[in-house]
Amino acid sequence: MRRRRHGIRFIGLSLLAALGLLAVTAAAAQAGEFKVGGQSFTAKAIASETFEGTAGTSTFTVPSIGLEISCASAKISGTLLLGGTGHESMLFNECKVPGNKQCTVDPIQAAFLSSVVLHAEESWLLFASKAGEPFATILILGELCTLPEKNELTGSFVALVSKSESAEQTISFANDSKTVALFKELGISISYAFGAAPALLSISSVWKLSGANKGKAWGAE
Repeated sequence: MRRRRHGIRFIGLSLLAALGLLAVTAAAAQAGEFKVGGQSFTAKAIASETFEGTAGTSTFTVPSIGLEISCASAKISGTLLLGGTGHESMLFNECKVPGNKQCTVDPIQAAFLSSVVLHAEESWLLFASKAGEPFATILILGELCTLPEKNELTGSFVALVSKSESAEQTISFANDSKTVALFKELGISISYAFGAAPALLSISSVWKLSGANKGKAWGAE
């Protein structure tokens, strides 16, 4: 019997890890910075700013085993830091394996480190996990479920963030082949794995500042 238990291991984040890991990862690219009110965090002496956001339906697809996990919604929160780094957490809710009534999926808690990267005339957020740790660990449960029970999410991926400031920034995560090739030019590997198997993800979210600059337009450049 596969007993139901708490299946999500939250990945702790530290300021030092956020500054160190992503700085090394993005060394070959030009680093960018967050901005608000037409000026960079440095120019406005903003050490940090919190944000919150939401996402609609998100999917995690593992082609090699024919698996798709779909989550109806997600809540996002985190902190944007001076120097263009940050840390974020996401809670995916109402997750399921479509068409499979034997398997259930707990809400998925994931955590990331991020860094602003300027490339191909665009501003990007490069996401990675803390060194040596996954973004999250997902349990797929059910007495009759034949899918792998414990699955770690690992790797790195990117999202576009607009240079034009907006109070609500759309952040769409990507690891499609075109984006992978674009970052390969910089020596940055964009790959995502579900356990040992390559995976794809589709997440579109909206972020809003929630601290001292709540409601203000922001961006990255």
